[in-house]
Amino acid sequence: MEQKIAFSTVKGGIDDTVTEIFGRCPSFTIVSVRDGEIENVEVMENTFAGHAGGVGIAVSQELAKMGVNAVVTGRVGFNAMDVLKKAGIPAYNGANLRVEDALRKFLNGELERITEAGGGRGGGMGRGMGMGRGMGMGGGMGRGWQ
Repeated sequence: MEQKIAFSTVKGGIDDTVTEIFGRCPSFTIVSVRDGEIENVEVMENTFAGHAGGVGIAVSQELAKMGVNAVVTGRVGFNAMDVLKKAGIPAYNGANLRVEDALRKFLNGELERITEAGGGRGGGMGRGMGMGRGMGMGGGMGRGWQ
């Protein structure tokens, strides 16, 4: 049985590193595997990465159209996770691993499945990502934003 796995990457390729981010990663390395052996490696530039919104949805839909069976990344946003789930594409956490190492771990069932948007352990992206109090610019010296 052939499997097609998409890895979120920087430049792409089997020696690249899996990124922490999914929708806005610079590229995807798509590896086709049959009977545990690599048949094909394709690098796809993520042309959606610079779009203002809807990036995760667009990327997920594109990967589904390409026949991808699984995604290996760091974390997946809420909208992207929804599209992946509806398409029957599971996501796995392989962040910071070389693509080749992440592939072997995936094939051996050693990667943690991402079940919640935001990460593999139920963490969400809805909190803690903003500037927060006390971290704004211009404060403290009496020259705040005017």
